[in-house]
Amino acid sequence: MSISVNWAFNWKVRRFKSDWYKDFENKMYKFFIEHWKTYEIIWNEWLTVKYTLYFPIYNKNWTKKIKDVANYEKCLTDCLCKHIKWLEDHKIKYISLWKIDSIKQFIEIDIQETERL
Repeated sequence: MSISVNWAFNWKVRRFKSDWYKDFENKMYKFFIEHWKTYEIIWNEWLTVKYTLYFPIYNKNWTKKIKDVANYEKCLTDCLCKHIKWLEDHKIKYISLWKIDSIKQFIEIDIQETERL
């Protein structure tokens, strides 16, 4: 599971990466090293990115857990741009974030070409 912006940076004096963020970046790096042939963006001006985050949405007493999925987007996009050749965040025209109730925690990322309007 990704970390949120709240946990990614330490804001005491100046902004710098937290240990959690460094750990997340290392996990993403290892994943892309193992699967490097699969992940390369062919040049395109605009992209659509869909993040689907699977994690428990409800507590045991069925009250909703408070998780702001928008906090996860920045860390995910930064890591993708760092590790996928030719992917740059200024090329992303549309971003959607979905959260799905699930006991198992994982993330699906779908990147598609977007037609120019």
